[in-house]
Amino acid sequence: MAFMFWQAVAREFQLEPLAFSAFDFRKPVAEACWNEALASFVLVGGVFLWHLILPTKNHYWVKMPLTAAVVRLNIVLFPATGPAMNPALATGWAVWASGRFQGGHILPVETGHYVSYWISSVVGALFAAFLYSVYDARPLFGLSLRHPTVEGYLITKTK
Repeated sequence: MAFMFWQAVAREFQLEPLAFSAFDFRKPVAEACWNEALASFVLVGGVFLWHLILPTKNHYWVKMPLTAAVVRLNIVLFPATGPAMNPALATGWAVWASGRFQGGHILPVETGHYVSYWISSVVGALFAAFLYSVYDARPLFGLSLRHPTVEGYLITKTK
C-alpha cells in the first residue's frame, strides 16, 4: 500500500516515480544471485555489527541511522536487482508490477526470480550469521561452531 501511495504522490507532484526491484532475466541469473546474496550479507552483517558487536548496540538513535545507511549503501552498490534484501518484498513488487503492466496480478513465472530473490538472499544472510556465530562463539541453529575461550569455559564449569 505504501508503495502505491508514494507512486501517486510522485505523479501528483511531477516527481520521478519510485522504482521497484526488477531484474531483467534475459541476463544471466548468476548476476542477480550474486547481487542479492551480497546485498543480504552486507545488510545482515551491518545489523550484527551495529546492533550486537559495537558499542552502538546500546544507543537506538545511533544504530538505526547506521542501519539505514547500510540499506542505502546496498541500493547504491548492488543496483542490478534493486536490491530487495527481502524476498517477500521483491515478490510483492513483482506481483504488483504484473497487474499494472499486464492487466492482472500474477506470481512471477521466472524461476530466476525465486532463485535470486529467495534462495540467494537467504544464503547471503546465513553466511553473515555463520560469520557472526564464529566470531562471537554463539550457536547457529543450536550448533556451537566455535568453543568459547578457556577462561569462559572454566568460569561456567565451576559454577
